[in-house]
Amino acid sequence: HPAMVRHTLAPWGVQPDLELPSPQPPVSLSGTVRWLRDRVRAALRTSGVHALVVQGDTSTAYAGALAARAEGRMLVHVEAGLRTADPMRPFPEELFRRRIAPLADWHYAPTASAAANLRQEGIAEARILVTGNTGVDALRLALAECTPPAAADGRLLVLTLHRRENYGPRLEHVCQAVLSHRRRPSAKIGRAHV
Repeated sequence: HPAMVRHTLAPWGVQPDLELPSPQPPVSLSGTVRWLRDRVRAALRTSGVHALVVQGDTSTAYAGALAARAEGRMLVHVEAGLRTADPMRPFPEELFRRRIAPLADWHYAPTASAAANLRQEGIAEARILVTGNTGVDALRLALAECTPPAAADGRLLVLTLHRRENYGPRLEHVCQAVLSHRRRPSAKIGRAHV
């Protein structure tokens, strides 16, 4: 998603040195991973970089991990150790998370529980660093740089519901729950993971 990445990086003054074009549809999931892996490998060969940092659980992160290993480069995984109880939920992201872990040299876990997941999978403690959540850090930085929208009661709620498994009735259910809390001024909205 080159345009989305450019838009996301712009507020931080970061410009990519290299952008990979998107594969031309229709491409299967395995075809996309292979296509990305081959292009990242080629970029690694010509760049001379010592390490590759991959973030999250996307096909790009997994393809990058495969490319780093194939090219003998150090691999750093940001957002490492996040797990659900179901290897198929979310699909394919949970599988990518689990497949990146044994490939990575360094694991930057967002939480202590993510670090515990990695230790349970046999990752050495010395290779795990709890760093916090990069998404939360980015939100805090963005809010510090701008004036957030006015809220009637002075509170601001930010929801991230971007996973495709939340689309449709699940998304509507979450939004209705938030609206029902908003209508009751005394209600406290807790932290939830969707």
